[in-house]
Amino acid sequence: GGSMTFISAVTADDDATISFTGISSTYDRYVFTLEAIRPATDAALLYLLTSTNNGTGYDTGGSDYASFVSYMTGGTAAVAVNDNDAFMRIGPPTGNASSESVNGTTELHVPSNAAMFTQVSGRGSFSHTDGNVKAWYQAGCRKSAADVDAVQFKFSGGNITSGTIRMYGIAKS
Repeated sequence: GGSMTFISAVTADDDATISFTGISSTYDRYVFTLEAIRPATDAALLYLLTSTNNGTGYDTGGSDYASFVSYMTGGTAAVAVNDNDAFMRIGPPTGNASSESVNGTTELHVPSNAAMFTQVSGRGSFSHTDGNVKAWYQAGCRKSAADVDAVQFKFSGGNITSGTIRMYGIAKS
């Protein structure tokens, strides 16, 4: 692939959502880095939603997305699969203590190709107050073909207390 180009960053300060607009055919892939993302509500799940109208509205129908997340919890592997949902799940349940957060990358693949389902994949780590760091892996898709031009991150409950999400484009090679 090509080189990675920084596009924008959003630092949360008790925000309900973090949104990125302006996704275009300039890049075939967009990478979002998640740095110390912490929810206001304990054990919240991080979601990703897509838009086809540059963020005026986001798809939230009950069967708009499918996602898969695998992660470690208490020394045991856990898997969450959602074939028909109103969101794509990104990562594990995340705690809200000051020492807890979710970190990693989520990649948005060929979002401007209106003939394909937009797919995402990701990986990262999260920490618990027990001091143990856990790994997570994720994949998902928007279950209808469309030209996706914006995404939104939000938690299943409560606001995004803190952390930074950065958006990069991967240049076409």
